[in-house]
Amino acid sequence: MMRFLSGIGVGCTGNATSTLVADIVPPSRRGLGISYFSLSTIVALAMGPFCGLFLILRVSFATIFIICILAGAASLIVVYAMNLQNVVIEEKAQTSLLSIHNYLEVQVLPFSLVVLITGLCWGSVQAFIANYSEYRNLVWAASMFFLVYAVVVFISRPITGRIFDRYGENRIVPPSLFIMSCGLLMLALATSNWMMLAAGGLIGAGFGNFQSTGQSLVLKMVNSARYPHATSTFFIMLDFGVGLGPYLLGHLQPMLGYGGLYAVSAAISFLAIPVYYLLRWNRKKSVGAS
Repeated sequence: MMRFLSGIGVGCTGNATSTLVADIVPPSRRGLGISYFSLSTIVALAMGPFCGLFLILRVSFATIFIICILAGAASLIVVYAMNLQNVVIEEKAQTSLLSIHNYLEVQVLPFSLVVLITGLCWGSVQAFIANYSEYRNLVWAASMFFLVYAVVVFISRPITGRIFDRYGENRIVPPSLFIMSCGLLMLALATSNWMMLAAGGLIGAGFGNFQSTGQSLVLKMVNSARYPHATSTFFIMLDFGVGLGPYLLGHLQPMLGYGGLYAVSAAISFLAIPVYYLLRWNRKKSVGAS
């Protein structure tokens, strides 16, 4: 029940805050704005486990939960302290509750297929990195893997955000997918600590920047009244891929081993590049025809 309620809270909060940022940031600087905003998640994902490991050696689990409750209460205070008077949300046309348009943005679905594919690969990293590091005797590197990932994302996202605003998504998405596939391949071949940490950095530069750029891109596809639906569709496909990846790719582990599993993930990530160009070409063709 706790996980269920937390999922609802995190899902609603993530969608609402992302939509809010999209409304606040000027369209010409949306890529940079979302890159800065998304750094908050990266910092939290890096500092949360670090603080948890620090506290668990010094206080009880009950105390840790109390600290989390206080942190949640503090975030609620911050929400009410924000000045949102200048934010205007466009009203959307009333439709049936059973209509898919109330929950998903159809225009975003083709690109969301690429998001789903990358989510499959990232999910395999999260699910199997601990077991893989024990198998390769790289436990120390695994403990630092996500910290290196976070540092690379923290440094690179503001840069890629500016590139997105100035030159468009094609300067970011294909290179990010290629770098991610290289990181997964290096992870598959890792036999030393530096190789695993380098893989974490490459995956951070690849998947980390693809995620923020993709979020900016789906907002670019729709008008402001559909921002919540576009954001929701993006995260639904991403989370679905992250959850589905370990289940599907996990069946390969007994046959190929963890190294083979990550090699397959690298191939899947690389194949997302032609899929992206194919769907982009079709979208341009349909726009031109109309």
